[in-house]
Amino acid sequence: MLRRHRFALAATVFAVPFALAAPGTAQAHGTCVPLPDRGTGCVNTSHTAASACDSNDEGWGVRTWYRTSNGITDHVGDANGASSGCGSEPPLGGGFITSYRVCAGPNNTDRECSQWFTA
Repeated sequence: MLRRHRFALAATVFAVPFALAAPGTAQAHGTCVPLPDRGTGCVNTSHTAASACDSNDEGWGVRTWYRTSNGITDHVGDANGASSGCGSEPPLGGGFITSYRVCAGPNNTDRECSQWFTA
């Protein structure tokens, strides 16, 4: 009987660190990517919304481009420029956001972009 308890204790002590370190969907997190001197793009914790925030009043707009689990690529912009508030939307076509990048440019063009990041 004592031998069985030692085995169970040893198995538990060995397995717990691996269970705590294993990544999973429950450990999803929100992320943001800055585009220096332009603004920031973010994806929320549940990967169900993207946002774009313009932080520089220089006449360039900021857009967050995102790809979804449904294979759709779309973007959200900050419609009010560098004024308070940001643009945000759920992914077009449902699903969840799998990757994103931030771009900026005048007149709805993308002259500067970050690389694509995993959401």
